[in-house]
Amino acid sequence: MYKLELSCSVGAGVVPTGLKNGKYGYVLDGKYEERIKAVKEAGIKKIEFEIPSVRYVDLSIKFFKKCLKIAKKHKITINTFHFPYSVDWMDFSCPWENDRKEIVRWLGELFKITDKFNPKAYIFHPAGQGCNNENREKYMGYLLESVEGLAKLTKVPICIENMVVGNMTNGLAQIKEYADKTKSGYVVVDTNHFVKDRPEDAILALGDKVKALHISDNDFIYERHMMPGDGLNDWNKIIGALEKIGYNGTFNYEVSLSKYGYNYKDVVSNYEKLFENYNKSKEGK
Repeated sequence: MYKLELSCSVGAGVVPTGLKNGKYGYVLDGKYEERIKAVKEAGIKKIEFEIPSVRYVDLSIKFFKKCLKIAKKHKITINTFHFPYSVDWMDFSCPWENDRKEIVRWLGELFKITDKFNPKAYIFHPAGQGCNNENREKYMGYLLESVEGLAKLTKVPICIENMVVGNMTNGLAQIKEYADKTKSGYVVVDTNHFVKDRPEDAILALGDKVKALHISDNDFIYERHMMPGDGLNDWNKIIGALEKIGYNGTFNYEVSLSKYGYNYKDVVSNYEKLFENYNKSKEGK
C-alpha cells in the first residue's frame, strides 16, 4: 500500500494600516492562530508555512517570528517553508547582480532561523519580472545562479515551483529545462498550475528532482486551488506517478478553503479518500 503523510499550507495574512511617518504600516492577521488550532483539531500534524510578505523586510521578519512561536505553541510541525515573492525586494531572477546577491544574503540570515525546524524543503517561486521569450535564457541564468548561492547556505533542498503564469517555469517544458540545468536545486510540483500539461507527466519527467508537492485541483483553464476531485485532474494517475518515482515526501494540500467553503476536516477526509481509491485501483490490476 502506498500512502504519503498529510500536510497542508497555512499562511498568515498581513493587513495594511495605512501610511505613517513615510512608511506603510501592517498588522498580522489575527485569524492565523485560529487556523493553526483548526489544523490541530482536524488531526493534521504537519504544515507548509507560508511566510508573510510585506514591502519592508524588517516587518516581514517580525511577523514571521510571531507565526513560528504560534505554531510551536500548538505543537505543529513545520515541514516546509514557502518563501514570499515580491517585485519590490524578493525577485532573485532579476537582472541586477547586486540585488540578487543581497536577496541571497538576506535569505541566508533567515535560514539560520528556519533551519532549526529541520524542514524537508524550502519553496520559492522563480520570479523573473520582465522575462520574455527574447531574454529568457539570461533570466534562467539568473535563477540558476541564485539557486546555487542559496544551496550553499543550507542543507535543506531549494525547490522552485512550476507556475501557470510568467515565462520562467510555466508548463512542463520550462520546469523540466530548469530541473535539467540546475546542479543543486530541486522542484516543487504544483498540480494546480498545469493547465496544458498534466501533473502526472511532469512528475514522471522530473523524477528525483521532485522534493515537495502543492496539491489542489483546477479546470485546465487556470489555477483554481480546488479540492482534489472537484476539478479535472486524474488523481490515481498523479499518485501512481509519485509512487513510480519513489517520492516519499508529504502530500501537501494548498487549497483555497474559504473560497470554496472547505475546512481542514474536509482536507483530511479528501486525503483519506484519494489514497483509498488509489490503492483499491491497484488491486484490480
